[in-house]
Amino acid sequence: MYDETLLFSPHVFLLGLLFCNRAFAAYNLTSPEELSRLTILSGRNKLPLRLNQMLDNIPVFWKAVRTLHGWDISLNKPLPYSTLLPWIWTLGEVTGFAQVTRPYSLRYARGKAFNENGNVSESMQNLMMGHASITTFLKHYLSRHITVDTQAVVRGIQPQAALMRAACTMSRSIDCRRPRRLTEEQSASVDDDPSVCSLLNRQEQLKRTVTNATKHPKYRALASKLSQERQRQRHALLRDIKERWEFEQPVRDVKRQLAGLETKDDPELVHDVMLPAQGELANSVLSKPGTTIEEEMDRRNGAICAVTLYCGIEEGGMNPIQIGGQSRNAAPPVKSQLECEEEALEAAKVLVYKEKRPKVCFLCLGNKGLLLAQRIRPFGTPGNLSKHFEHKHLKHIESGKGLSCNLCKVPLLDKMHLQRHAQEIYGTVSPRHSVNGTKSRT
Repeated sequence: MYDETLLFSPHVFLLGLLFCNRAFAAYNLTSPEELSRLTILSGRNKLPLRLNQMLDNIPVFWKAVRTLHGWDISLNKPLPYSTLLPWIWTLGEVTGFAQVTRPYSLRYARGKAFNENGNVSESMQNLMMGHASITTFLKHYLSRHITVDTQAVVRGIQPQAALMRAACTMSRSIDCRRPRRLTEEQSASVDDDPSVCSLLNRQEQLKRTVTNATKHPKYRALASKLSQERQRQRHALLRDIKERWEFEQPVRDVKRQLAGLETKDDPELVHDVMLPAQGELANSVLSKPGTTIEEEMDRRNGAICAVTLYCGIEEGGMNPIQIGGQSRNAAPPVKSQLECEEEALEAAKVLVYKEKRPKVCFLCLGNKGLLLAQRIRPFGTPGNLSKHFEHKHLKHIESGKGLSCNLCKVPLLDKMHLQRHAQEIYGTVSPRHSVNGTKSRT
């Protein structure tokens, strides 16, 4: 109780997830206020809060999957490590850490804390970390940086533990000015590298000697190799830029201070406006402790409710593409643009139903999660629409899944039923095979 911040409270976030998914076996335990009303009966020392066994095989964090209508959050597939790793990596870069951050950094920090705490024995540490012996910690977890005040130890005086802890943490390296990515000019400069130039020359020679070279296997192999070499050169260039910055930037800062020049503040960070649920979550977990037990319970319960509410919010969009250079968060005019959007949608629906071979995808048109420009976008030819229908929709249908058409509001039994519905109602045929199994014309 009276924790300085609820940002690191496992109870707040765990209970928020549990209440969001109605995970308790007692069906009427649905809020933190009801949890606060519970007491341990006289003569007993505990009151177990059993979880619903139907949720035993349901993952806590869910994976985003491709569906018929775009992206959706799966209810039974776990969020993979391969997805979480680049998120944490990017978060560390945005924050300004010099070291690469990864989910396992949290486990390293926990092992270090256990090892340095005098209340945790070696055997208990191995049990909590799941290690067979302390050798695993010494070989893989123990930092190679000396974090002990060695001078104080040698001189026989009291070590400055707080100072050493501050000097040896990752946060000491935070600098938002640290370069994160290459500029357009720097990225384009890799084409001047001899290895890249050689591959470009070979591509040009193949174009001059072979008809329709872009479809030739050798050209495709060269294109793949060229892309990989460019990426390798960009990584090497960014690494070199970061190393030079690490040396040169402190020197510039020292020179400016000694010259009496004004030191520039950190670059201004531009944030999008937070959603109401997101703002409520941030305010609740960063709130100050209460002065009484009742205020503290209200504070924690409010934070749990904020987590529960935010669990139902899907961040970002399915297709974060800005059309026409306008921000997706820009506030549209109150009425005129809404009317224009409705008229554009109605006109697209008329074309989809009226034309024999339309160029607008009926599935995208009925997907309210897409931007307007993507919903009504016409393809160059009906054949291009058929390819889009195959690669963006049919390809991501799982067998046995119920389907539906959002325009007609009718359920579809399976993939074959969807193909027949698309061809008979909307004139959209599959590019490879028609409904009866014969080759279709695109």
